[in-house]
Amino acid sequence: MLAFFEEQFVRNASEVEHCIEIIVKEDKANDHLLSLLISKILNNHHIWNCRMLDQEPEVDETSRMPFDYWKKLNQDNHQATLELLKFKDWNGKELTSFENEHFLPQQILQHILKLTVYNRGRIEQRLSELSIPISSTDFVKTITW
Repeated sequence: MLAFFEEQFVRNASEVEHCIEIIVKEDKANDHLLSLLISKILNNHHIWNCRMLDQEPEVDETSRMPFDYWKKLNQDNHQATLELLKFKDWNGKELTSFENEHFLPQQILQHILKLTVYNRGRIEQRLSELSIPISSTDFVKTITW
């Protein structure tokens, strides 16, 4: 199970970085919706990592991250998740509680991935609305025969 999540989070970090690169390259970092969506991805990943580590997050869900920090925050989130995967006790215990709910680590990791994929889809939709071509990602696949 851990190998599965490690592979998923490596792909996830790469796909988020790809979105960031397109947004910055196309000079759309100041687009309100794109900025909001990237910040949402980065903030939620950070917040859930902190909850799993029983730490206080440095941001809240609504914090807007300046675009020149996006890549670093993505890399920091990725590293923190890989460290969690390697060093936390993953023997089916409830790892964290939040608002009186208890979650298994797998549920939290799945939540982070699903939220990220959903918001990357929204980013790609917005880029399409701005007539910016998007390349193949795990959300929009190019099929070759």
